[in-house]
Amino acid sequence: MKIFVLMGPSAAGKTTLENYLASKGFGKIVTTTTRPIGKDEIEGEDYHFVTAKKFQNMLENNQFAEHDYNYGNSYGITKVEFEKSENLVAVLNLSGALSVKKIFPDCTYFIFVQPPSLKVLEERIIKRGRDKLPGAIKKRLSNAEKEIREWSPMCDFSVLADVVEIAKRDLEKIVSKIIKEN
Repeated sequence: MKIFVLMGPSAAGKTTLENYLASKGFGKIVTTTTRPIGKDEIEGEDYHFVTAKKFQNMLENNQFAEHDYNYGNSYGITKVEFEKSENLVAVLNLSGALSVKKIFPDCTYFIFVQPPSLKVLEERIIKRGRDKLPGAIKKRLSNAEKEIREWSPMCDFSVLADVVEIAKRDLEKIVSKIIKEN
């Protein structure tokens, strides 16, 4: 089994790249979350959307391999998600990624999805339209600077998510090389 964890700031392009690998036959690890569903998101494909009460119940029943609290919502990966395929892809924050690496140390690879600039990142966050609270976009951009500075060096690989087709090609080269080597 190989687990490819895509990490990076909000709106960097992680989900686009995750969906690309899923279209190539990779098992997509679907995170369970208490956050509201986004306008273009599909239950069970993008996330498993649950109430806070249900999430807590799942936690108490030891259904999660890892879980975290981020931007006011709970996120977790159920244990069954790791049984989907030989090659898996997931979008996780640093805490989630480290938890997965702890469980599967020899087969987890971190790939940092690097936005072309903070200005482009801000445009993507605004276009996405999820942040309604005052200061939310500013907070995401502040977090992005920290994530780029702190997470990027911890990753095994990096992909520049500027031109989508080039980013997909670069990601495919990375994962193909790892799969062939092992």
